[in-house]
Amino acid sequence: MKSRVLIDLTIFIFLFAYSYILISNYIYGDQEHYRKLYELFSDTNFTSIFLIAPNVIGASEPVSLSILWIGSVLSIEKDIYISLWNAVLLFGFLKLSQKNRLGIFFCILLLTNFYIVVLLTGAERLKFAFIFIIYSNLFFEKRFLSVSLLGLAVFAHFQTLLFILGLGVNASLNTLKSVFLQGKIKIYTLVLLGFILVFSAYIFYLFGDALLGKLQAYIREGSLISLINLVLLLVVALLSTRNRASMAVMIIAFVPAVYVLGGERVNMIVFMLVLLKLMAEGRASQPVFMVLMTYFTIKSIGFIYNIFVYGNGFYV
Repeated sequence: MKSRVLIDLTIFIFLFAYSYILISNYIYGDQEHYRKLYELFSDTNFTSIFLIAPNVIGASEPVSLSILWIGSVLSIEKDIYISLWNAVLLFGFLKLSQKNRLGIFFCILLLTNFYIVVLLTGAERLKFAFIFIIYSNLFFEKRFLSVSLLGLAVFAHFQTLLFILGLGVNASLNTLKSVFLQGKIKIYTLVLLGFILVFSAYIFYLFGDALLGKLQAYIREGSLISLINLVLLLVVALLSTRNRASMAVMIIAFVPAVYVLGGERVNMIVFMLVLLKLMAEGRASQPVFMVLMTYFTIKSIGFIYNIFVYGNGFYV
């Protein structure tokens, strides 16, 4: 037991150091605004953070703002504070990989994946959302805790609603199969669907204006390249999964979103959905998916180079 704790602690320290090296060099782009917000929060009372944040980062998600405010008022240096959260995210990913016996090589590709590096550095609020999503998966057997963590993910970043939409489409197909093939539906499923509807309506009631504002800001022309990338991801996912029908429906459901929200944003969400679904199946280490993981590790090299040279991974 002591040796296991020591190993986990060593891994956590390594993940913290890995994150700190990246985030301490990321000083421009979105991080420039988040650093300014963190500094402003240091002498701001809690209720005022929801007035300040929209003017600095154009966001009002309460969970992410609360997390940032806590670190700031405790006078924890931002790069150290965020690196701790990054280590929690990566540690959760590794535990999920270990739980599903995906192997060391897969873990290496996961830690260096382009989208994971983006979460560690440029996507502050989305990072917090995925922390809750990852631990929701880790504690999936504890249904109430798992669903509660998913709820917190939504309030960490509203974009998580897309992720939950994908999960909902996937679950709906499985429910329909149960209804048509077995002629029955579980009470738990009905309760969950009811909860999702009520929860979604409540979120729109509280943050409808913010959500509509974000939607208007994101609307853009669809990209053929983005659709091709989505199709390629679909092919890879179908070759890797056991549940081809539900995987196909889940990914295809995102095609309209590419035209509304933009390809890169949607492709990231869909990739993370596919990644977590395959991890849950224990099939994320399938050869064809490992080729895709290798591609995203190679893609991260240029992003990391930009961080060290220009202080912004998305520097053009």
